[in-house]
Amino acid sequence: MDQRPIAKRPRVEVAQVNLFDEARRKNAADLLNLTSDDTGNLEAKIHMVFPRFRNMRRLNLEMNEHGNKHRFLVVLSPKVLDKLGSFPFHPGDMICLSLKGAQIERRADSSSPFYLPVVLTFNEGLAVMLMSGPESGKVFNTWEGEF
Repeated sequence: MDQRPIAKRPRVEVAQVNLFDEARRKNAADLLNLTSDDTGNLEAKIHMVFPRFRNMRRLNLEMNEHGNKHRFLVVLSPKVLDKLGSFPFHPGDMICLSLKGAQIERRADSSSPFYLPVVLTFNEGLAVMLMSGPESGKVFNTWEGEF
């Protein structure tokens, strides 16, 4: 009888979804119909960064599609801000924002024609890639190790 130990099966690594894959890019109209989408992302410009309020941070993002502007609000929880450390984003930055972990909520319609009636809230984590400026391509990912 063969007494050699049985080799363990090789560990198979699950390929991580590229959070910033262009094939998974969403447009403004998609935001109106999504309830959540952990594999999608969107490209936008940071239009405004609001001061911290109740330990949360709000960003006003702007998407330009086919000559039309679409703005919407993004809310970052205290947990996400703590993981980020110093706040790395500024008005005018172009970013690719992963929708992983986003809670997408509808809100009342605005009288302004280019405001989308949605809020994206990130309570647990955030993944963003800078797409402009001297640090273009730099990724801020608070999900590291949590995939």
